[in-house]
Amino acid sequence: MRKDMKKLFEILVLISLTTYAIFMSLPYFWDLIFQKDAIGLLDLNGYMEFINFFYINNIITGLTIVASVGLLFYKRWARTLFFSLIVIYIILAPFMGFAIAAGFESALSSINLLCNGAVLYMAYFSSVADEFKKTPNKPHNQDVTYVAPIT
Repeated sequence: MRKDMKKLFEILVLISLTTYAIFMSLPYFWDLIFQKDAIGLLDLNGYMEFINFFYINNIITGLTIVASVGLLFYKRWARTLFFSLIVIYIILAPFMGFAIAAGFESALSSINLLCNGAVLYMAYFSSVADEFKKTPNKPHNQDVTYVAPIT
């Protein structure tokens, strides 16, 4: 069962990363998907934000990719980073202005949120959490005991 949980965890991390990447890149494809009047509405996303979140979103996106890759390799720092990014985003969300999204974007966001919750649960409270507690592999030369030659 442990291998099944690990596989499920890895799939959820990949789904989370994929849906997040698609969600964050959708504004670049709005011209191909929507009519001009719909694009005008979608451009109101972030209206009345307190500060410009463009750079903050780019930093969070980059760190999310790094954390997700680290989660796939069961790195403790990645688990902490992933959790921290979610907390930071929750804290910043009320200051990001209006949230306007198309139905497809809302669906992606919902899938992403569900996957993130499952990933966090599995990373901290399931048998997968044990994978993060394992010590890193030692270099080959540390496992060898030196024996002085007899002369």
